[in-house]
Amino acid sequence: MKVLFEDNYCNNIMENKEYNIINRLEDFVDLALCKQSISATHFLNPLEQSVAVKKLINISGIKYKIIGGYENSERNIIIIYTDNKYPEFNNYLALVKINFSKFDTKYIEHRMILGSVLSLGIKREGIGDIIIDDSIAYIVAEKKMAEYIHNHLLRIGNAHVSTEYIENLSSVNLNFKKSKTITGTVASLRIDSILALGLKVSRAKANELIKNQLIYVNWQLVSKATLLVEENQIISIRKKGRIILKSIGNISRKNRTWVELETYI
Repeated sequence: MKVLFEDNYCNNIMENKEYNIINRLEDFVDLALCKQSISATHFLNPLEQSVAVKKLINISGIKYKIIGGYENSERNIIIIYTDNKYPEFNNYLALVKINFSKFDTKYIEHRMILGSVLSLGIKREGIGDIIIDDSIAYIVAEKKMAEYIHNHLLRIGNAHVSTEYIENLSSVNLNFKKSKTITGTVASLRIDSILALGLKVSRAKANELIKNQLIYVNWQLVSKATLLVEENQIISIRKKGRIILKSIGNISRKNRTWVELETYI
């Protein structure tokens, strides 16, 4: 039995490569329903996860679990199974710990680490989040991929690095970036107004970020400052962090809207 997924929405919002990853769900569902096998996707970004979940929740007999190695992970795999096969979720992912010397801390940037890992012949879908803390970085990956990275990653840029393979993810606290709650009023729910409040900048500065193509809502590039943000949508600011519109409140006496934001900046 094949469960076919046809949705013009996917074609409109995702690049072909991303859409092909989601389209492979039919093979995973086929394995689960017909062969009673447990299967897992490659790492998906939040937009891909959202589209995948919309498909999976409508398929009778299918269960799924989204995991990324730690709380609030962005890139995750989806494990697909049925009642007859319950997976050991701890068996899927591992960590690669990267140690930098104190003289090479300038190389501890996400793009530098990602570029060095991809230069090993690994595709982006093969690894999850990259978490950086002081002179240490962590890469979340499937276990076999983590072992490969551990055995082959020797340099980040011009810096020599040492790595450790960590099988037990729960032994490491990866939630370095703490959230902060901001409440206030905005003139409207336009993206520039929400950005101005969350980043504590002027709307002119928020518009500049949008014009420079640095702003995404639910991982779709924002091109217009007039875009209205909805509750629970995620605003990503390249190289800065993200803002979540947690709740929309009442209208103030000055005809402004109360909002609550959760920021990771």
